[in-house]
Amino acid sequence: MRARRARLIVAKKRADADAALKSLRTYSGARFALDYPSSWSVRTSASAGYHDTTIKSPDGLRLIRVDLSDRAPSTDPQVLAVPVRRSLETQRRYRLISWARANLNGHDALRWEFVVSEGDVLLRKIDTFFVSNRGAGVAILVQAPASGFQFWAPMFAKVRRSLMITNDDRADVQGSGAPTISRSTTSTYCYGPYTIAAIAIPATTIPATTIPAVSAGGSTYPPTTLPASVLPATTLPATTIPRSCVTLAASEVAATTVRVSGYTAIDPAFDTAATDAYWSSAGDAALVPNFSAPGFGELNGAGFPKNQYVRPYVRRDGTFVSGYWRNSPSDGLPTCKIISC
Repeated sequence: MRARRARLIVAKKRADADAALKSLRTYSGARFALDYPSSWSVRTSASAGYHDTTIKSPDGLRLIRVDLSDRAPSTDPQVLAVPVRRSLETQRRYRLISWARANLNGHDALRWEFVVSEGDVLLRKIDTFFVSNRGAGVAILVQAPASGFQFWAPMFAKVRRSLMITNDDRADVQGSGAPTISRSTTSTYCYGPYTIAAIAIPATTIPATTIPAVSAGGSTYPPTTLPASVLPATTLPATTIPRSCVTLAASEVAATTVRVSGYTAIDPAFDTAATDAYWSSAGDAALVPNFSAPGFGELNGAGFPKNQYVRPYVRRDGTFVSGYWRNSPSDGLPTCKIISC
C-alpha cells in the first residue's frame, strides 16, 4: 500500500509539472519578457533603480523571481552573486549544490544552486546572475520543493531560456521596412563542457502476465501466459558534451527547442522511470543541447531544419540512446541551415 501511495504521489508531481510546462504564456514587462505558467500570479515592485518581479504558483511553494537593477556594480556576475550567497549561508539547513560560471542566452553568468529551509519546507533553488548588454544587473531565481524538483527542472530551464531583456539589442530597418539583422542582434552562444557521470541501473524483473481467454467472431482464443523476464543490470556510460560556440540571430535562437516531454511519441520503447533517474542525476546538464550530436545543422528528408534536440534517454530494454537533433514538426519554419537552442 505504501509503495502504491508513493507511486501516486510521484505521478501527481510529474503531472503537475507537465501541466505547468504546457501552459506557459509570456509576461511582457517594461524591462523584460519571459514565459511562465498561466495559473501563476505575478507581483511587481520597484524602488530606487531596483525592480522585482515575483511569479508564484497557487500554493506559493514554486516560484520564479527576476530582480533587475538599472546599473550593475560590475560586469562580473560573480560580484552580483556573492553578497546574496553570504546572506543565505547562515540560514537553517542551507546546503550548496553548485556554484559555477555558466552561459544564459549569450550572457556570461554565474549559476548558484542550493537547498534551504523556509518554514517546514526544504526548497531547492537555482539563482542565475548576469549583466545585460546595457549594463543592468539581472538575477533570475527559480524554486520548488526539493522533493520532486527534478520534475520542474525542464519547465524552469525553458523559463530561463525565454528571458529577454527589453531594448538590450538593436535591429536596423532598411528599404521597404523589412528588418535586417545587424551585428548587434546576433550573439555568440557557448555551452559546456558538461559531464554527466555514469549511472548504474539495477536489474529489473518483469513478472509473468496472463492474458485471459477471448471470444471474438465466433472463435475462442485460449488464455496466454507471457513468461517473466529479467532485464540485467546495466551501467549508462558517462557522457561529456564538449565546449562549443555558435553565432546566431535572435530569431534562429527562438525557433529551436530542447524536447522535454512526449518522448513516447518518438520512441514507444521509452522508459520513463529509468530516464527520470538519469535526467535527475544529470541535473541541468541533461538539458543542454549538444552541438556535436548527430543531425545538428542538417535538414530532414523533407528539407526542413533539424531544430529540436532530443536529450539522451533510456529504453525499456536498458538500451541507452544518445542525444540527437530532429525536426520539430510544429515550428512552421522555412528551410534554414543554422539552428540553435
